[in-house]
Amino acid sequence: MYIKLTALPDKSGEYYNVLVNTYRVIGMREGITKDFFDKVKKDEHGYPETFTEIITRGASFFVTQTLDEIQSLIKEAHDEVGKESWINQPNV
Repeated sequence: MYIKLTALPDKSGEYYNVLVNTYRVIGMREGITKDFFDKVKKDEHGYPETFTEIITRGASFFVTQTLDEIQSLIKEAHDEVGKESWINQPNV
């Protein structure tokens, strides 16, 4: 099952979507974006810009969502798959 996440912006500042196979996720870690001089970058409201690294078998992705948001998306996706698999089971 896949979840759709938003990747960090590229050099031109454009964001794009990443589909992540939740069964292949090995781990996740959160970090703070720093500039060239190791100074913490902040958004327009003064909060530090954060990112999450999704580590899967074969690749890793840097996305804008927090760990809590990603975990809730994975839980929702697993719940939906569970409902569908129960509905589609034949009567035994």
